[in-house]
Amino acid sequence: MDPYVGPATVIIDGDEHEVAASLWPIRTRHPTPARRGRRRSAKGGVKWDGLLAPATEAAAWAIRRALDPELKLPNGRRGSFTVCTKVAELIPIEIRGNGAQPF
Repeated sequence: MDPYVGPATVIIDGDEHEVAASLWPIRTRHPTPARRGRRRSAKGGVKWDGLLAPATEAAAWAIRRALDPELKLPNGRRGSFTVCTKVAELIPIEIRGNGAQPF
């Protein structure tokens, strides 16, 4: 999958905060069990990470403190994420996607 760079909306408890987003997929390798003594190749999964640049300082604070934030892209797809950087002065905000990627 291709990375995404562009506008997005962070939804926190029904409130919407506009951000500029830079999102990219991360390929992972998960070992799979062997069957009947044969060795099988590892299957790859996809996770996603990104950076968010909130439009306002209030949005930055809300995103950092959010317990269950959700990212919505212009195509309507959504994905939940976890904030990796909690330091107030750091912008952009580093995030780690939870589940399927929205791009």
